[in-house]
Amino acid sequence: MPDYTTSKSQDTKTETKTNRSNPSLTPSNAAAMTQLHGRFAGDSNLERIMTSGGTLSSRDNGESVRKVQQALIDLGYSMPRFGPDGGYGSETISALKDFQGDYGLPVTGHLDRNTLSTLSRNAPTANSQTERFFDYGRLLADGKLEITVAFGADEHNIIPMEIAQFRQWVSQSGFVPTRGADGNSEYFQRPYSFQNNGQQVNADIVLRVILPGNTALDSYSDALQNDEVVYYAGHARYGSGPDFDHKESPDGNFVIGANSQGHQSGQLKQTENAHIRDVLSGQGNHLENISSQGGFQSNKYQVWAFGACSTINYLDELRGGLVAGKDTSNLDIMGTGKPIYLVNEADATISFIFGLLSQQSIQQMITNMNARSPEADWWQHGAGNNPTQR
Repeated sequence: MPDYTTSKSQDTKTETKTNRSNPSLTPSNAAAMTQLHGRFAGDSNLERIMTSGGTLSSRDNGESVRKVQQALIDLGYSMPRFGPDGGYGSETISALKDFQGDYGLPVTGHLDRNTLSTLSRNAPTANSQTERFFDYGRLLADGKLEITVAFGADEHNIIPMEIAQFRQWVSQSGFVPTRGADGNSEYFQRPYSFQNNGQQVNADIVLRVILPGNTALDSYSDALQNDEVVYYAGHARYGSGPDFDHKESPDGNFVIGANSQGHQSGQLKQTENAHIRDVLSGQGNHLENISSQGGFQSNKYQVWAFGACSTINYLDELRGGLVAGKDTSNLDIMGTGKPIYLVNEADATISFIFGLLSQQSIQQMITNMNARSPEADWWQHGAGNNPTQR
């Protein structure tokens, strides 16, 4: 599995150094740094690192590694594929790199004394989590919040019913039709008021709805480049990407999981479904194509969510170098770990948007979305450096 964080820019790491407290190991603070706190106290492997140096490795697989993994997860550094399994593998290394970059440490992926001390001092107490929020300040900085919901194609006539349910909720929630830049999408708008540092702030919510069809692919590509929040509801097509027309046609596929240089070289694992690979054989990779044209905005904070079957399969590509200019500093991702029932698409989508408008924590949003689609196993990636308050 690729290292998700290899594309994180050095500029981002340098910037975040000013935001975190990170005393280096000097004679004046060495004694304090050899003390393990809370959940790590009494672990012989971790105490060895603090007192004698060295790093944690796969030789220490088991409870010591699991404690470190759980601390990272509880601090907001998710491991959606394997979780706290006690194995010191690539997902743990990626989470450690994110943590190190956010706290101004050398980004090595190794759990050395300095990293362990910083993690020990900042992790919440055992059996608790640091709640993280999407960066609502950045999302609303321009006085509006642009949300796109794109519905994919479905051969079983279920998605049209989900679209109808979603439209009903949009109307009941005070959205009114309006015009937008994309003539092929539906647009709705409503005023939005929220509290920020004790003051009421007014903004506008602009909701774009993309329906399956001939123009949906271009609209979805535009949304990923320009809109602040983009949610896809539909088929995952065996990890190949969102699809806006019949499964036997390549014309409506937004290709994520195949056909990039990384897939051809073996650095990225393409979709395992041979038939889908054949259907998409003449297509490029849309993430790679947009990146080559400089389409993704590094100065724009975004949230992308994928409500389709096992969209954990997209994570390698989304964090593995195909999305140039975007990393965990400016792109938060949500997706599903298991197949999602299409009959729950509207419920999950509504829950997601309601959570945004309520400025819920990401953990609360995931809890609510899993309640709406309990089979989906929703996950997030990238929130380790997110705000802990609205």
